[in-house]
Amino acid sequence: MTVAPVETAVAPAAGVRAVTVGAVLAKRIEPKAVLPYIGAQLVGAIAAAGVLATTKRGRKLGALAGAVLDKLAATYLMLFLVMTDLGVVQSPMFRETPGSGAVLLPGYGPSRVMYDGAFSQSFHATEELLLSLAWLAALGVAVYVVLRRAVGSSP
Repeated sequence: MTVAPVETAVAPAAGVRAVTVGAVLAKRIEPKAVLPYIGAQLVGAIAAAGVLATTKRGRKLGALAGAVLDKLAATYLMLFLVMTDLGVVQSPMFRETPGSGAVLLPGYGPSRVMYDGAFSQSFHATEELLLSLAWLAALGVAVYVVLRRAVGSSP
């Protein structure tokens, strides 16, 4: 892993902030792209679900996999996780409701928040939103610890 020459106490926090800001910027377009097709009532819920899913999956989990595994293995792991979690386990195309073990996967909360925002008149996915935020916090701590170790200082 190549690490930029920055102060070791600053690097992990800067990395976590950078990936979070990147996720927010990357997901600004999602509600605009979805609205014409579904007529969503709760645009904020769809935007929040997109930011949560992107931050967890692409930024936090990807950073963690990249720090622990080599580039190719981390890439395949991320592709497999996204296809399995969001594409098969959470998708309403395969089953009406996700299985009982789906709650343990990182895509459960954001997908439920997104479906609720797209197809409800009012917000009912508070528990799923809190679960998503808990996943985000846990992954954030894990990435922070791994990045601190990668730059040579212990927490």
